[in-house]
Amino acid sequence: RLANPTNDAVAAKIAALEGGAAAMLTSSGQAANFFAVFNIAGAGDHVVASSAIYGGTYNLFAHTMARMGLECTFVDPHCTDEELAAAFKASLELGFQGGMLVANPIPEEYSMDPAVINGAIEEALSQAKANGIHGKETTPFLLAKVKELTGGDSLDSNIQLVFNNARLAAKTAACLAK
Repeated sequence: RLANPTNDAVAAKIAALEGGAAAMLTSSGQAANFFAVFNIAGAGDHVVASSAIYGGTYNLFAHTMARMGLECTFVDPHCTDEELAAAFKASLELGFQGGMLVANPIPEEYSMDPAVINGAIEEALSQAKANGIHGKETTPFLLAKVKELTGGDSLDSNIQLVFNNARLAAKTAACLAK
């Protein structure tokens, strides 16, 4: 609810902890998805999304946002580089403005054991809280602490993720240039 004093107090605390000007609480993941997407895209824009996203989010993109003028193209998560480029090419040819975002997971061979990485993240968060780390200091502290707790494995995995993203971007750009 807007203007709920409890929600306002929590939002103000979150904004202060993160060093932000404001924060917003939502009552559901669906509401959070809506605000996240409509913060960067709106009527007349085009989104390319995986056809394997959660059913409620799929319906949000396919029906609710479509009625609001946001067009969405769904692609198979295992599509070829050419199929991904075709989805983006359609967006460009229709004259849609804005960037293009692809959720590209880390290759399996470079992913970490979820128990290890999640445990390191929880420990890093705990230490950040105990040390009063907040605002713009949060991310550098957490990344360094998680790297330390995983013996550098988290950094190695993140570097491979960046390489994988660069490879996919290069392949998609090459397909778009054809």
